[in-house]
Amino acid sequence: MNATYPKSAEAILLPIFASLAIILLIVPFIWHWRLKNIGACSLIFYISLANFFTFINAIIWPTEDFDNWWNGAGLCDIEAKLKWPYVTGLACATLCITRNLANVLDVDRAELSPTRSSKRRKVAIDLAICFTVPVLQIALHYIIQVNRYYITAIGGCAPSYDNSWPTIVIMFMWPLIFCIINCYYAGKHHPLHPS
Repeated sequence: MNATYPKSAEAILLPIFASLAIILLIVPFIWHWRLKNIGACSLIFYISLANFFTFINAIIWPTEDFDNWWNGAGLCDIEAKLKWPYVTGLACATLCITRNLANVLDVDRAELSPTRSSKRRKVAIDLAICFTVPVLQIALHYIIQVNRYYITAIGGCAPSYDNSWPTIVIMFMWPLIFCIINCYYAGKHHPLHPS
């Protein structure tokens, strides 16, 4: 006997709101891209990636009908590699934004008319901050991967990790580290901060 599995409100609303969020981020992305604001572009990229995964997963796996689910081959292999690195990427992008704001507020080292080479150096540093660790996490995920991936209702593809200290070092500690550095830059030019 085939049981029917009704769609939950999340399975209906998540794709709608996720697609709206992606559409609303197009104009700010273009604006920041023209200004070469790498931190903001990276933040929009990572948020859009998360919303894209939410949109796709809620449409493909909207119910708990495990018997009729697609096995996710291909799509889940990609998503499983990107899920935790985009969390790290969000922390990296906010660090890049906060660092650039702190540099703008640093009047002692202000550069009134930056040279072409200093602009290129800034872009290179911003790209390194925003993408180096997430790309390394994608590459190193194979070391700590137990299974190819897991699939859950509505949430869709999820990565697998073993329960070991390398998992903490490769994946879980980096968002915290970047958030702590972010706090340093956020308080660097606070009026109460000693000069």
